[in-house]
Amino acid sequence: MSAKYPRTPHLPGSLSIDRDDRVSGDLGALLGVDVVVTEKLDGANVCLLPDALYARSHSGPPSHPAFDHAKAAHARVAWRLPEHVSVFAEHLHAVHSVVYPELPSEAELQVFGARDDLANVWWAWDDVVTLARDLVLPVVPELWRGIFRSGAELQAAAQRYASQRSAYGPDREGVVIRAAARFSDGEFGRRVVKWVRGDHAPGAAWSRTTVRRHQRV
Repeated sequence: MSAKYPRTPHLPGSLSIDRDDRVSGDLGALLGVDVVVTEKLDGANVCLLPDALYARSHSGPPSHPAFDHAKAAHARVAWRLPEHVSVFAEHLHAVHSVVYPELPSEAELQVFGARDDLANVWWAWDDVVTLARDLVLPVVPELWRGIFRSGAELQAAAQRYASQRSAYGPDREGVVIRAAARFSDGEFGRRVVKWVRGDHAPGAAWSRTTVRRHQRV
């Protein structure tokens, strides 16, 4: 059964931790294994299924006008979506907190994960990339792939990549580090972590104002 995207734990020291956020206390599952560092994009989390499109709450089809673009994109690819698989993507049609002045128009929907809803297993990164290619959708920017030998090395890399400019402008919201291999729902909290910049503001306010689009290149 399809489910909403889990809350991703912060790395210790991440600079935008709210009271209800989780902080990872054990990085062991990300050490000594193949991991991928991707850019954390400041958009709206959406879930694509063959017969439905969900926003972050997963309670039903999104009604806000900013999601009209996502609905149109979903209509184009729905016939290609595999059965019993939730495909998660970042929808970047509207400005939230970070502005992306160099965002191409074809990059407004970027895939970052896929879940087997029968086995409750998250797809390996390479399989996510292949699926996105089949859907003719981009994946979120991949910044680095390799093996971390210590928590200190992982932390330093997260801070380094988070401080760099975005692939689409001067400001980067943060980074996500995930195991490259597949993993179960129960492992999610140990196999995926994030680092978020210090001055990042919650994105809920964007939905209460007039939709402002990113400039396009």
